[in-house]
Amino acid sequence: MRNPYGAGSGGSFSREMTGKGANLSVRRDFRFAFLLLGASVFLTAAPSAAGDYEDGHRAYDRGDYKTAYRKWLPLAEEGKFYAQFQIGRLYRRGEGAPQNDGEALRWFQKAAEQGQLIAQQMLAYIYYHGDGAARDFSKALHWYYRAGAGGSQDAQYCMGVMNRHGIGTHQNSWMAARWFRKAARQGHVKALRSLGEMFRDGEGVKRSGEEAERLFRKADLYEGWERLDDRAPAIPIGCPPRPPRPPQSEIAKP
Repeated sequence: MRNPYGAGSGGSFSREMTGKGANLSVRRDFRFAFLLLGASVFLTAAPSAAGDYEDGHRAYDRGDYKTAYRKWLPLAEEGKFYAQFQIGRLYRRGEGAPQNDGEALRWFQKAAEQGQLIAQQMLAYIYYHGDGAARDFSKALHWYYRAGAGGSQDAQYCMGVMNRHGIGTHQNSWMAARWFRKAARQGHVKALRSLGEMFRDGEGVKRSGEEAERLFRKADLYEGWERLDDRAPAIPIGCPPRPPRPPQSEIAKP
C-alpha cells in the first residue's frame, strides 16, 4: 500500500498499514532493533563482512572510533544498512570523523530507505525536533509512519501525538486514538496515558470513565516495571506529549 503520509504530504488517511516485530516496552524498541540488526549481519552478510562489522563494534567499545569508522565505512558504501546507520551515528556524534550533521543525515537516510526501523526513527526525531536538520514536520510524519507501520511502539505513539495535535497533518482525534492503541497494546506508558485521557474526555472515542481508569492503572503498572530497568536508550527517537513551540519566525505577527 502506498504510504499516505509521504514526505511533503500533510494529508490524513483512512486506512493504515500494520507492522510486525512489535516488542513490549519503550526501551526494548532499541534492544529488539539491535538484535535484528545483529541477526542480519550473521545470516545475510558474507563472513568477511560480518567479521569487519564485529571488529568495528569491538573498536567502538574500547573507544577507538577511528578504527570503527574505518571498518564500517566500506560496508556502508557497499549498501549494508546496519553499517550505514553506524556511520551516520559516528558523524552525528563526531566520533572517528568530524561532526557533520549533513553526512549523518545522508547515511541515516540510506539505512532508513532500506527499512531499518532505528534509522527511520532517528530521521523522524531529527526532523521533528530540528536537531541536525531544519525542522520539517511533514518529513517527521513520513518517517514515524514508516517506523510505526514496521512495529515500533515509540513511532506509533508519535503518530498519535502528531494526529492528535495536527502536527504535520490535519488534526484527527480518531486516527490519533488508533495509533495510541497500537502502541498501548505493546505497553507504551505515554500511549496508555494518552489513550486514557481520550476515553476520559470522549476525544476521538466514545467516552468511558471505566476504560480510562483501566488504561491509567495499566500505565502505572508498566511505568513501575520500567523503573526496574535503568538502561536508558542509547539514541533519542521520541517526541514530546505536546506540540513543540514553533520557531519565532513562524509565529504570526499582529
